[in-house]
Amino acid sequence: MIKNSINSSKIPTALFILLPILFLCLALFKLYPFENTLFLEKFYDGTPHDDWDWYALYASEIVTTGISTITPPTSWLYGQFIALCFCIFGETNIPIYILQSLFLSISIVLLYASFYNKMGKTAGLLLLFSLTLFGFLDVFKYYTFRCLSENLALFIVSLFLFCFIKGIERNNTKLHIASSVLLGLLCITRPNIFPFAIATIFIYAWYISNYKKIIVFTLVFVFTILLQPLGNLFLIQSFSFFPIERLSTQSGGYFLAAFDFSKAYRNTMSLFGFMSFTSPEFRWRPHWTVMWILFVIYCINKIKSKVKFEMWEIISFTFIITYYTVILFVADPDNGSYGFRFYVPGILIVLPFAIISASKIGKRIVSYVNKL
Repeated sequence: MIKNSINSSKIPTALFILLPILFLCLALFKLYPFENTLFLEKFYDGTPHDDWDWYALYASEIVTTGISTITPPTSWLYGQFIALCFCIFGETNIPIYILQSLFLSISIVLLYASFYNKMGKTAGLLLLFSLTLFGFLDVFKYYTFRCLSENLALFIVSLFLFCFIKGIERNNTKLHIASSVLLGLLCITRPNIFPFAIATIFIYAWYISNYKKIIVFTLVFVFTILLQPLGNLFLIQSFSFFPIERLSTQSGGYFLAAFDFSKAYRNTMSLFGFMSFTSPEFRWRPHWTVMWILFVIYCINKIKSKVKFEMWEIISFTFIITYYTVILFVADPDNGSYGFRFYVPGILIVLPFAIISASKIGKRIVSYVNKL
């Protein structure tokens, strides 16, 4: 018998090389002939209309003055990322979009590496294909080539899940600390991640019965999210603890938005793929609908089996629940520039559970057909 020359444990390593090359080629093809479409000077004569314009202008001011007058100094980490790209490559969007293409491909590999050993080989291959397809259809096609923080958030959350899951499974202290840092970076990238971060500390404490490690994990997380307000204090002598500023009762704050239930129904239907509830111009995304149906089936079967939820399931479900609960009550469905980008960071995390469910259904169908 000829042994398989490719060890399953080495598959993610190969993907770390092949998938980024694929997405890099796609990005270069899309960007050709490499013309810079980011002309910041046009914004000074008028108001930019979309968030990706604001991010670019915000980053440009950070490069010039160290702080921006366009948005509050407690704004998201993504602006700092764009500013760093401007410092290195100049005020052009091409390197940013290439980096975001690579971020997307690495995110797919990280999520695959986090979940592929939780399922059979066939399901694992289906997961890889589905992650790549969803990544292309939902992220690369619409948002990779725009300056939006969801591009960075998806990359960081994928890296966090990999470090957190593998860190606990292997009892690796370095991965524990890395996941704590990434958790803090998530909070200063997308403010709606903050409830998940708090829940994660309790999950970590539940699985790690070591008070010293729990304290270190928490302190590293707190120090990471303090980097931004400490930077604000250094630049403008104003200490603003992000993201509490966003959770205030100010106009547009999360607490006020949370009491507006009129948006929740439309956002929920959009999350399930029926994007016409956001705008009549948006088409139905059937792959989302199928994915959520399979996800619900997974949850029902898990509860029926009376088998305890494992750590990787708990941390993933916690992210899905906390992330989307905030989104459903906060996102403005009437803002056309939002599209479905708010949903993107969580979609690829729902997908592994849908694939496991689909795999089990497929096996049952095959078994039934064989009995006929």
